[in-house]
Amino acid sequence: MGEIKSTLDIVMEKTKHLSLSEEEKEAQQIEDIRKTVKGLIQKYKDRIIAIKQLEDEWIDLEKENRLSDRQILMDEIMDHLHLDLDNSLLMTSLKAICGRDTGPLESLLEDYINKKTEVVQERHEAIQKEIAVRYHISGSAVVPNLETDSDWAEAMKAFENNYQEKLEAEKANYK
Repeated sequence: MGEIKSTLDIVMEKTKHLSLSEEEKEAQQIEDIRKTVKGLIQKYKDRIIAIKQLEDEWIDLEKENRLSDRQILMDEIMDHLHLDLDNSLLMTSLKAICGRDTGPLESLLEDYINKKTEVVQERHEAIQKEIAVRYHISGSAVVPNLETDSDWAEAMKAFENNYQEKLEAEKANYK
């Protein structure tokens, strides 16, 4: 009677003659490092680990994999930057671990938040005035719902896209 083989056994048997080239092995190693770093940064952002532990883990990765620079770490930190989120932890890690000046990035992100707040406030006030004139309703109970305004949504999308392009250009300076 024949032996019953699992799918894994069959796959292993069929591929036993295949091997990775040195370039493929290196690419796989880099991808594994990136995944590890991405997880570490997420833990850091979630405040599961502190900056010291992030730095220690990175140093261990550097030693284990004989990494010569911190570009992988910087790339992964840059991937986590977002216009509408608090990026202060990421800025701290860029300064403390990577030794990079974060002034231009911080200025851009602060400018985005300030201008967005200003634009939203102006739109709220304009809608409140329009409601007061048109319907003779005013006061603190009038709260405009900007999410239902399709023109506003398009304008905000353009505004955010403009800043996203600026952010991507600034991120490129760290490569």
